[in-house]
Amino acid sequence: MDNERAWNTRRHTANLLGGLALLILGFVGIQYASDWIDNRWGAVPVCLAYFLLMPVASRLFWKGAESLSVARKLALHTTSRRGES
Repeated sequence: MDNERAWNTRRHTANLLGGLALLILGFVGIQYASDWIDNRWGAVPVCLAYFLLMPVASRLFWKGAESLSVARKLALHTTSRRGES
């Protein structure tokens, strides 16, 4: 059980950090959007890529954050229940 819990914690942490990295990438990349639109790819591909990146990144981030929060609350609850016995 502890092995599975540790693996889930690592997975949720990876979701959180991966989503955060993608969000940072999106926010940093927005300053280059006008150059990409004018000189490279055009408005449609840049906007589609940006509007695809940001929801995926935010979903990953919040999935990791919520899962870690629930896991922490569950760990605290089971620890307090063991102390009652």
